[in-house]
Amino acid sequence: METEETQRPVRYQDSPWYVRLWRRRWYLTIPFWTFQNWRSLWRENDGSLAKEDPWLTWNLAYAIAIGEAQAQMHWYYTMEEVEERFLERRRKKK
Repeated sequence: METEETQRPVRYQDSPWYVRLWRRRWYLTIPFWTFQNWRSLWRENDGSLAKEDPWLTWNLAYAIAIGEAQAQMHWYYTMEEVEERFLERRRKKK
C-alpha cells in the first residue's frame, strides 16, 4: 500500500496577502467562542469565579478564543522566532 504524505498547510506568516485575508475570517468567531467558553467556565464553577472576579473568567475565555482562532489560521512561530523574540524582550528589560 502506498501512503500519501499529508502536507501541512502554509503557516499564516508565510502566506500571500489574499490567503491571510481569508484566514482572518476566524477572528469573527472570537465573540461567540468567548461567550461560550465563559458560560461553560461559569457553569462548571457554579458562578463562583464570576462572583469573585467576573473579568478573570472573561479574560480567560477571551484568551482561549484567540488561541482557537489563531490555531485555525495556522498562525504559529518557529523555535528560532521564539528565541529571537525572547532575547529581544530580555534585552529591553535590561
